[in-house]
Amino acid sequence: MSKKAYQAMDLGILTLIAAVSEALSVALFNLFPAQVFSVSVVAVVALIAIYRWNAWGLLVGVIGGGAGALVRFLMKGTVTLGFVLSSTVAYLFLAIVLLFFIRVDKNAIIKEKKWFKFAYFFAGFATLEIGRAVCQIGNADFWSVVGLYYAYDLLNVLFGLAVFLLSTRQPNMVVDMNEYLVALKAETAPVKAAAAKAVYESPEGLSDNDETSDIALLDGGVLTAEDLRVLNETKRKAETGDKRSHFDVENETVASYQNHKKSGKEGQKSL
Repeated sequence: MSKKAYQAMDLGILTLIAAVSEALSVALFNLFPAQVFSVSVVAVVALIAIYRWNAWGLLVGVIGGGAGALVRFLMKGTVTLGFVLSSTVAYLFLAIVLLFFIRVDKNAIIKEKKWFKFAYFFAGFATLEIGRAVCQIGNADFWSVVGLYYAYDLLNVLFGLAVFLLSTRQPNMVVDMNEYLVALKAETAPVKAAAAKAVYESPEGLSDNDETSDIALLDGGVLTAEDLRVLNETKRKAETGDKRSHFDVENETVASYQNHKKSGKEGQKSL
C-alpha cells in the first residue's frame, strides 16, 4: 500500500469516527431538548488527526462538524448560517496548533514533555472557540458568544482532554505518521530480506537456481535441502578434479566388501 493510500484510509477512519459520533450527539440533543450539554469528540479527534498528518487533519474537523449540522437540518432543527459556519469553518482555526510542530521532533516531544501535551490541546480548543464566535458575528455580541461557548463546552474540554491524554499513552496513536512510516519501512527491510533469503534457500527456491534447476526438475521439484546439498557437493567435486562422487565411494566400498567375502570363501574351499 502506498503512503497516499494509507494516509487516505487513516484520515477516512478518523473522519468516520468524528462524523458518526457528532451525528449521534446532535440527534440525541434534538430528541431530548431539555439537556443543556452535549458531548462532542470532533475537536479532539481532529487534533489527533492533525498531529498524525499535519494540515490534512483539519478535514476531519470540518467534515465531522458538518455531519452534525446536516443531522440537525434533517431533524428539522434551527439551522442558521452562523451555526453551519461554526460547525465547519470554525475547525480551520485549529490550524494554530501547526505552529507547535516547527523545528521539533513530534514523536519525541509528545513522550518526553508533559507540558507539550497540555499546551497543544488547550491551544487547539481555545482557538476553536474563538473561531466559533467569529462565525457567529452578527448574531450576537462577540465576547458574549465567546463566553457562552467556553461555558457550554467546558464538559467537552474536560472529556476531550481525558481522551487526548489516553490516546498519547497508546503506541503509535498520537505520532507523526510520516516519520512513523519511514521508520517502519526501515525496520521491515531486514525482515523482508531474511524472508527472501529463506525462500531462496528452501527446496522450492533452490529449484529455480541455475545450479540445481535441472536436477530438481528431474525429481519433480521435490528434492529436500539435504538432497540438493549432496548433489551440489558431488558436482563441485567433479568440477574440481575429484571424479569420485559420494555414490562412487559407496559402490567401491560395497564391491570391496563383496570381493573380500568371495576371496574368503574360495580360500576355505581350497582347504
